[in-house]
This record gives sequence, structure tokens and C-alpha cells, in this order.
Amino acid sequence: MAQLIKSFGKRLRLQILLSVVAIFSCIAAMYYSYGRKHETEMAIRYSSVLLGDMIKSLNMDMLRVEHAVSSSASVIMAGLDTPDSLMSIVCSTINSDNLIMGGGIAFSPNRYPQKGRWFMEYATVDSMGNYTFKHLNSIEYDYFSMEWYSKPASTGKTWWSSPYFDKGAGNRLMTTFSMPLSDSNGQLIAVITADVHLERFVQKLKTLRPYPDSRTFIINRSDGTFLSHPDTKLIYNATIYKYAGTINNPELWLIGKKMMKGQSGTECLHFNKSDAVASFMPMPNTPWSVCTISPMPTILQQLGTTTTNIIIILIIGVITLMFLIRIVIARATAPIKKITDAAYNIAAGNLNTPLPEIETDNEFRRLRDAFAHMQQSLKTYIERLTETTRHQQRTDSELEIAQKIQLDMLPKTFPPYPDHDEFDIYSRLITARMIGGDFYDFHLRDNKLFFVIGDVAGKGVPASIIMAVSRSMFKSALSQTTSPAHIISIINDSLAENNAQNMFVTMICGVLNLADGHLCYCSAGHNAPLIWDNEKGTHALPCLPNIPAGLFGGYAYENQTTKLVPGQKIILYTDGVTEAMSANKQMFGVERMKSTINSSHKYNSHVDAKELVNDIFKAIHQYTGTIRPNDDIAIMAITYNRYSEKSPDIAIRKELTIINDIEEIAALNAFILSIGRSQGWDDSTIKGIKLALEEAVSNIILYAYAPGVKGRITIVALCHDGEAEFRITDSGQPFNPLEHEVDIDTKANVDNRGIGGLGIFLMRRYMSQLSYEHSHNTNNLILKRIINK
Repeated sequence: MAQLIKSFGKRLRLQILLSVVAIFSCIAAMYYSYGRKHETEMAIRYSSVLLGDMIKSLNMDMLRVEHAVSSSASVIMAGLDTPDSLMSIVCSTINSDNLIMGGGIAFSPNRYPQKGRWFMEYATVDSMGNYTFKHLNSIEYDYFSMEWYSKPASTGKTWWSSPYFDKGAGNRLMTTFSMPLSDSNGQLIAVITADVHLERFVQKLKTLRPYPDSRTFIINRSDGTFLSHPDTKLIYNATIYKYAGTINNPELWLIGKKMMKGQSGTECLHFNKSDAVASFMPMPNTPWSVCTISPMPTILQQLGTTTTNIIIILIIGVITLMFLIRIVIARATAPIKKITDAAYNIAAGNLNTPLPEIETDNEFRRLRDAFAHMQQSLKTYIERLTETTRHQQRTDSELEIAQKIQLDMLPKTFPPYPDHDEFDIYSRLITARMIGGDFYDFHLRDNKLFFVIGDVAGKGVPASIIMAVSRSMFKSALSQTTSPAHIISIINDSLAENNAQNMFVTMICGVLNLADGHLCYCSAGHNAPLIWDNEKGTHALPCLPNIPAGLFGGYAYENQTTKLVPGQKIILYTDGVTEAMSANKQMFGVERMKSTINSSHKYNSHVDAKELVNDIFKAIHQYTGTIRPNDDIAIMAITYNRYSEKSPDIAIRKELTIINDIEEIAALNAFILSIGRSQGWDDSTIKGIKLALEEAVSNIILYAYAPGVKGRITIVALCHDGEAEFRITDSGQPFNPLEHEVDIDTKANVDNRGIGGLGIFLMRRYMSQLSYEHSHNTNNLILKRIINK
């Protein structure tokens, strides 16, 4: 209808609306852009100024403390002859400033021989004004080794210590200002101290935030440790580098680097899921730096409110304008309403709806005539379409029945032999049309697995007939021979007889001896199967260049043999897999299929046949997108298992897959406990195996994968007669823990014992045998233990 209105010159409404919206949108965008830039600059200036004021305020507090201590120096010098009277001077220093929560006079070694090597007068005051006095004169409080004493004593200069918990004296988290007191010869007499409760600085920081939800913190420039932070768990427990790495914020890491260098400035960063502005500055006379982070949404809150009001005014204006324009245009286009109503009735299926008569020769009359022509054309088209659809429905119904019959001929119950775990098999087929020419089949007899997969040349009904004949002949040939070459020869001779249409089948037939893994196979011009194992990954199985079945009768097909080792998989497929096309006309190819198979085993080498086949189909679908396949796709996967749970020498085989998260250790312990209880192990045996496996798996969780990378860890438990075996596999960084053993002195004190080696010690203590190998990008650690019942 928009085109009809335009043809009548009724573009005014749309043009006016678009013009108004464009003008108002430009104004709003310019306002917001300018306002955002202006508000951001103002926020940066405001944060910098406020941070500077904050630093000055904190520095003034610290200068007051320094002044109080320096003022007491002369009084202490006058009272050195009466050491027992010095406690009153300490109390006077504490009373001189409410920031000081404790103080003392720590004398140099043996200053007063009668007092001993250590002699310190110390006092603290609590929030109620109650004093506690301490005479520290023993090695239990060896203040000579403490930073607040050793730094001024060695340098002869005043010192602000890093925050610490003073156990034995203040018993609080605090920082200490120390001033050395020396005689006229420069010999150290004592160190005068004043303790400031760190919480007082923290409370002051909270009152000096630029915005209500700003976050302010202090770090120690010597090691980056948080001295103050809104999250109290981080104080003294984390550095700014560690915190930035934990929240994955490289911008905060760079800010921390500048703070550690004592730089000041303002930076924009992404913090707590929003943009933010960070201002930072070092504190004079201390090894500390302060930073405040203000979220951008808060800074731009007023700008956002103003912009919202502008948008609301724009919407109201546009709605009002739309209403006025609609009234004007509705009057001008009234004649078209009748034609529109008739058009809706025709569209609803009422093709005999009469069209209104228009006498004037104008655009409305020409429009009415066009609808009349369309009405007659629709009648004719629908009559023809109805007949065509009726015929097509009959054909589709017949093809659906044929497709159901065809698919019912193929195995569809998996696992087909649930009592046999010597192998695992799964197959799947997708046809390019309703019916197709790809097929597969398998049969178990005399502990041998017979299997076949084939692809009939062509598509549709002819190919489906040849497919059904080929599969039936495979079933029939199994009763005559066990040789794959002979089976294909029987099928070839039957198809070649009276083959006027030159139809042929590529196929591969095989017989797998489940007792020893011996595989005999024969290919009739088919795609070479792929073999996967944990050592070599995915590689092609060699095939002789035999001709497809059905071309020439009497052709001598040849068998080939190989042997599958436990754990190997054989993947058979038709050319619809490798020839699947992407949107840019590139084929899926054999190499991409190999890569898909390897990727499916990357985190778990025990992927079952069904999951592997579905992974390949998923990769094909992702590669081709919405493009419909131009050929049938059939895939069969067979796994020759390493162990049979029905085998008499295996009591139990269980598997656990976890991710590299330390909380998964609980699942590991439950897994071991379940096995131990089922096997009747005593508590001591279960406990020892738990310790050994906890150490091995914890080491993989913590160090095998890069930070933030998720990976899988698979633990396979095999219980033989009198032996338990645990196979731990991961795809992390290659690392052999057995090459990094160190001697462990188990009698040494924990504080004096070297770092590392305890995990290997525990594994060797509780397990009988350890071994390691790295193959196909996988770490394999094997732990065995003899079980004595």
C-alpha cells in the first residue's frame, strides 16, 4: 500500500515523519556526544582534585602524628635517667592526638643493663579511653627484628611502616610511625613509635569518595598488597596484580603497575561490567598509593536523564504529527478504501468478490482494473495449482512410504548387541532426497563382526532399488562365506547381470575377529576408512584399487588384513561426507573429517561410537549451514574395546570425567569410595588411594591448563585380580611429574621443609607402581596398587 500511496503523490506523511525524526535524532545524538565528553572530562577533574584533597587530608593526619612523636623527643631525653617514669611520656604522646591509638619507646640493646637486653615501654588506649600498659623486656617480643624498629635504627631517619598485625603489643591491624632518638655522638638511644589504627584511614576514605558508589583502595607500593579495600577479604590477602588477574581486567593491572612506580594520573577502564574512571596518586612520605574508581553510569546519570527527556519529547511530537498527517491523508485517499477491502476478500480466498466501480479516469480507476486482471489470473492459476498439487501429493505419499521401507531395512537399534562390550558400533544415514542409494549393515556371528557400507551411483528411486538389492545380497552371501572379497564378488556378479543402465555400487566389506582384533576387509572402489588411535590420531586404512561392484562380472576382488589394537576406532563413510559443500562451494574433505575426529577425542579418548558419529554430522551441518546436501551421507563407527567387562580377569571398569576445578575433588573421592566399597577394600586402602589420586588430580587441575582455560580430566579405574589400576588422562601442557621428584625429609619441621615433592612422595607411598607417557597431545599417568584382602 505504501507504493500505491506514493503513486498518488501522498508521500507527505512519510517524508515529514522521516525528516522530523532525523533532525531530532541528530540533535539528541550531538547533545549526548558533547555532554558525555564534557561530563567525562569534568568527572576526571573532579576525581583528581578530590583524590588530591584526600591525599592532603591523610597526609595532614600523618604529619600530626609525626609532630606528636617529634615533640616528645626532648622530654624523653630529659627523662632518660629515670626509665621507670617514661611511661607517662608515652601516655602524653597518645593523648596529644586522637589518631594515635598506641605508642612506645623501644630502647637499643642493653641500654639499661638492669632491665635486660630488651626494654620497651608501650601503652595503648581503646575507644572507651581505657589504657593498657606493657613492659616488653623479653625475647618473646623481639622488636629489634621488626620493620618499625630496624628501618629507623639502620637509616637514622623517620619511617612509616607497612600495615601489620602487632601480635604481642598492639594486637591490632595498624601502621607505625617510628623516629630514631640518638645522643650527641649519633649513637642510637631508642626508637619512639606512634601506632595508628588502619581502620581510621579506611573510614576517612569512605567519607571522601567522589560518588556514592565509588570504590577507593590503598596499596603498598613495595609488593602491591591491598592495605585498604571495600572488600575486606582482599586486605593483606591479595595484591592488585592478583586481583586484576582474578577478575580478568588487564586495564586494572596496568593501573596497578603505574601505582607501584609511584605515578599519579587518571585512566578510563572497564570495571564491574561497566565503563569507569580511575584516579590514582602516591601518598607523600609513605610507600603507599591511593586509587578511586568511579563508574561511568553514575557520572553520566544526569546526562542520561536529560537525554531521556529529549527522547520522550521527540516521541510525543512524532506521535502528534503522525495523527495530524493521518487525518489529512485519509481524506485524500478515501476512494482507495473500497478497493482495499475487496483486495482483502480476494486474498482471503473469495476470488468472486465484486470490485467497486470507479467512473473517473484517474489512478484509482487504473488500480481497480489492475486488481480485476489479477483476480482473473488468480482463478486460473489456482485451478492449475490444485490439479498439480493433487498429483504431487500422490507422488510424495508413495515416496514417503518408500523412504520408510528403505530406512526400516537398515539397523536402527543401538547398541545392537548389549551383551557384547568387546566392541561398540553406531551408524547413521541422511538421504539427499526422499529416498537414496547409501546403505550400511552388520551382523555378529561366531564372535566375528561382519559389516558393510555402500554408495549406489545416482540418486532417487533407481539408486534405492539397487541399494535394497545390494543389502539383501550381503545378507544372503553371509550364509555362503566369511571372506569379504567373496561377499563382494557375489554382489558384483549379481548386479552386473542384465545391467543395461550401468548402475554400480562402491562398497567396503569387513570382518572383525573380536577375540584378537584381526580385521579382514575388501574395498570395491569405496572411500578408504579412517582409523583413530591414541598414538597416531586419525589416519586412512590402505585400500586396493578394486573396481565398484556391478560393472563387470567375474572380477577378482582381493582381501586385505590388519589388526586393531584395543581402543582403536574404524570410521567408514560414503562420499557424501567429504563432498558436502559450504556456502562458498568448498568441500568438507577428508582432512577436515580427520580434524573433526581428533577434536572429538581431544578431551576424552573414550568417546563412544554414537557420540563420534554425531560429532561428525554436527561438524558437517556447521560447515554447510542451511545448504541442503546434494548427496546421501552415511557414517559407521566401530570401536574395538580395550577391555571386556565380561572378561573373567576384569572385576570392574569404571570411568569418571571432570573439569579442571578444585571443587571436582569431591566427585573424585566419591568415585574412589564407590569402587572401594564395591570391591571390599578396607578403610586404610581406600584412604591411601584417595590421597594418591587427590595429589595427582589436584596437580593437573592447578597447573595443566592456562588460567581461565577449561579442560577435561578422565580417570579410568580397572580392578584386576588383586590389583587396582587408575589411568588419568588430560590434554593440558605436557608434564611428567615423575621427572621432578625431590628428596623429602618427612621428619623435618614443616617450616624447615623445602617446597615441592610431597605429592610424588604420597603417590609412591600409597601406590605400588607409577608410570607416565605423553602421546597425541595427551598426558597419561598410570597408578597401580596391589590389593591385599
